Amino acid sequence: MSEAVQNRQERVAPQPPTRTAEGLVFEVFARFREDEVHHIGSVVALNSDLAQMYAGELYDEWRWAEMRIIPREKLIDIIPVK
Repeated sequence: MSEAVQNRQERVAPQPPTRTAEGLVFEVFARFREDEVHHIGSVVALNSDLAQMYAGELYDEWRWAEMRIIPREKLIDIIPVK
């Protein structure tokens, strides 16, 4: 492995896990009224149906205008974490 590639790999933070022993990790995004969509947390579930239920129950403290989930493995890094 070249020195440049090795140095770059050392600077990049390890990627967070996309699955655990309990299931897949889903990121949860929501919008309150006319605000922008924000990342509000994550849930772990065996499938997207359960993830929807868990997110709705876990993050129900507000009357969200919109809430969405996405499997963490489907997220695309634009600027990777360093």
